[in-house]
Amino acid sequence: MVEWELARYDWSDLTDTVDPPDRLPQAIRALTRADSERAAEHAVERVRRLMGQCGPRGRAAEAVTPCLVSLLWTASAPAVDAAIHLLADINSGRLCETGTGLGSADLDRCRDELVLGFDAYVGCLASRSGRLVLLSCVKLVAACGRHDARLRERAQYLLTRTADRAVLLGDRDDILAESAKLS
Repeated sequence: MVEWELARYDWSDLTDTVDPPDRLPQAIRALTRADSERAAEHAVERVRRLMGQCGPRGRAAEAVTPCLVSLLWTASAPAVDAAIHLLADINSGRLCETGTGLGSADLDRCRDELVLGFDAYVGCLASRSGRLVLLSCVKLVAACGRHDARLRERAQYLLTRTADRAVLLGDRDDILAESAKLS
């Protein structure tokens, strides 16, 4: 699936300041193949760095987002966790540590793609135990509920259920507040 998503885009058009233009797709492939936490973190930081070097950042994010969503079903757990963190940053409008942001139109197009990963985020909420990846999933599930009215009630229910997970008890009030915003 990732290869099909990668093939949809003219990366030379999206990455005019990255030479050669296939470096960003190569970084996404490396993330897809990552089989350890260290390899996944290295690959996702490379994706993040290359996105930050792209000229029209929103256009790069629009291409990277569906690629990351597509790897959620086939990649290793460390790769999925790293992709989820980056997707949560894209959803928030942040692309890199320097705060490079997305415009509202770019963000809406990214969120159109993020919604397609809803079931994967829910699966991670049910199966993962790491607090940070769970919090990223909470943000993504809430974003899906805000962006797609068909998912609103389901997202609200799932966030309420997630708030009671032992690893998230310290974040319970924030999670319930996210759920309440969906009402």
